[in-house]
Amino acid sequence: MLRSAVTPAGFALRALTAALALTASITAASATTGGAGGMCSATSPAHRAALIELYTSEGCSSCPPADDWLGRLGAAANPQMIVPLALHVTYWDSHAWRDRFSDDRFDARQREQSHRAGAHFVYTPQVLVSGESLTDWSSRTSFEQRVKAIVVQPSPVDITLALSRSPIDASMLDVEATIHPSASLPSSARTVIALYENRLSSSVAGGENEGQSLHHDYVVRQWLDPVPVGSGATLKRQFRLTGDLASAPASTLGVVAFVEDAQTGEVLQVARVAMCE
Repeated sequence: MLRSAVTPAGFALRALTAALALTASITAASATTGGAGGMCSATSPAHRAALIELYTSEGCSSCPPADDWLGRLGAAANPQMIVPLALHVTYWDSHAWRDRFSDDRFDARQREQSHRAGAHFVYTPQVLVSGESLTDWSSRTSFEQRVKAIVVQPSPVDITLALSRSPIDASMLDVEATIHPSASLPSSARTVIALYENRLSSSVAGGENEGQSLHHDYVVRQWLDPVPVGSGATLKRQFRLTGDLASAPASTLGVVAFVEDAQTGEVLQVARVAMCE
C-alpha cells in the first residue's frame, strides 16, 4: 500500500473543468427515461462510455479531495460518456476507524487490475478509466485525452437497464439488464451490476481523517457477482435495501451495469440509471 501525496488545492477544479469541456465537445443525448409506476430505464450509446473507478477510503488522508472530485465529475458529466463509481477498500480500516462502505471484494478487484498492469502494490486514491489506471488523472489534459480516446470508439455491446421498486416488497429493487453484443466479444466478457448511493456523509472519529466530516457520491453499496455475457443475455436481479439503505431517499440511488473483459480488465461498455420515483 502507498499513501499518495495528492495536493488538494486546485486539482478537483481542474479535473472538473476537463469533464465539462469534454461534455461540451462531444454531443450525446441522455437515454435515461422514467415511466409509469416508478420504472426507470437507460440505454448505452452507440459509442463507448468511460467507467471511472475511484478506489478510496475514509481512513486515507489524501482521499477526501478525490471523493469530492468524483462527486463533481458525476454531477457535471453526461452519463452517456462518463459513469463514476467509488469503491471503498478495507486495507485502511483499523481499530481507530472502520470505513462503513468498505468491501474486501473491492480490494481484490483493485489488486487484480494492478497485477494485470504489472504492478505489485495498490494505493489510494487510485483512478481507473475503463479498467486502465490513470495516475495523472488530476491533469485536465491527461483526463480529457483518456476519456476522449474511449468515447470516440464504437461500442461492441449495447446495454439496456431497467430499474424499479418491487411491487411485492418495497425493500427490494428490481433490476433488468439486457446485454446485446453488436460486434464480436471476447469469450471472457462478463457483466457486473452494482447499486450506488449519493449524498452520503460520515463524521470521522479516528484515523488520519479524525475530526473531519466527509462527503461521498456514487458509492458502491452492493455489488453482484459477474455473469458471463456469451452471445447476449437478459439478467434479472434484485437488490435488498437493508440497514441504512432502507431509509435512503430514492433520489440518491442508482444502478450501473458494465461489460468487461475478465482477462484484460478492459471495460467495454457501461450504462447508468438513477431511480426516478
